[in-house]
Amino acid sequence: MTRVSLGGGRGWLNAAAAASLARVDAEIGHLLQITEAGRTRGEQQEHWDRYQAYLNGGPWAPLAAEPGTSPHEFGNAIDTNERLVALLARHGWSRPLKSEPWHFVYNLTNDHHRYEPAPAGEEDDMFTDKDRAMLETLSARMEDSVFPNFNALKAQLDAVEQAAGTIVNRLADSVFPNLDVLKAQLARLEELVKARDA
Repeated sequence: MTRVSLGGGRGWLNAAAAASLARVDAEIGHLLQITEAGRTRGEQQEHWDRYQAYLNGGPWAPLAAEPGTSPHEFGNAIDTNERLVALLARHGWSRPLKSEPWHFVYNLTNDHHRYEPAPAGEEDDMFTDKDRAMLETLSARMEDSVFPNFNALKAQLDAVEQAAGTIVNRLADSVFPNLDVLKAQLARLEELVKARDA
């Protein structure tokens, strides 16, 4: 994974998430305030240990994912006190945890601006010269084979996204309204069982 510096002492993210954040910065006209971005596994372990200590009666610590499972470790998450939820959503960022309104996770497929260029950050890619030579060879092959077909692939991806949106809309119209009815029926059954057992 390529780690891209976000600048301004904000840490790092993976290349796609960093590019998205650079576009966010450009749109808002300043660097988005970030309290934490990418984490090493060791840093995630420290968060996890503090959270486990809290669960066992220690001082308060925020919720933390087990090491190896946090999007922070993959450079796909930021913590920010800026609540630009709609803007961040257009750029692929969502808040998966209601209990943590500062925590945003990046998803490339939700980024409406992913095909737009972004300013490059400083990379810490840890590649050897041999790795770089192989990447240059692959890049040349892509120039000959993949890039000429890019527009066709993009059109296919857009069609898939549109079809997925249609399926979600159908679910919203047919399945989701029935979920509330089923929940109400389940709650009623639970009440009857409790009353019977009382």
